[in-house]
Amino acid sequence: MRVAVALVLSTALAAPASAGVDDEQRARGHYEIGLGLYRLGDYPAALKEFAAGYELAHKPGFLLNLGQTYRKLGEVREARDMYRQFLAEVRVDDPERLQAQKVLAELEEAVRRQPPPPAPPPEPPPVVVTTPVAPPPPAPAATVAAPPPSVRASA
Repeated sequence: MRVAVALVLSTALAAPASAGVDDEQRARGHYEIGLGLYRLGDYPAALKEFAAGYELAHKPGFLLNLGQTYRKLGEVREARDMYRQFLAEVRVDDPERLQAQKVLAELEEAVRRQPPPPAPPPEPPPVVVTTPVAPPPPAPAATVAAPPPSVRASA
């Protein structure tokens, strides 16, 4: 646990040269808040803060923060993806690389032990709505001429 927190803390502090000063400061704020939430055990809120920080300053250390937080939440697939992304983005000589590779190997094994995620339920067939067609109006009845009134002869 201490190793992971140290890993999370040390890697997030390295600043890329390309981030703007304002974004850099805001990202650091998200990191600080996220770290506090992480230490308090509020992992869902820490995850949001670390993700917001990464959006502002694409520091690879945020990926380790996200990966470790996903681990705490038991979401090993997401944690694995964050560690993979970290290793893809970080320099080959980065001092955190070896530890991240070890954690990734543990996560890969944990994913292999997990049952596959359930398949999504099948899509229901589309509902076809048909507009009822009114029957044609009845044909007009043939008009029959009434017989002429009979004339009675007067007697």
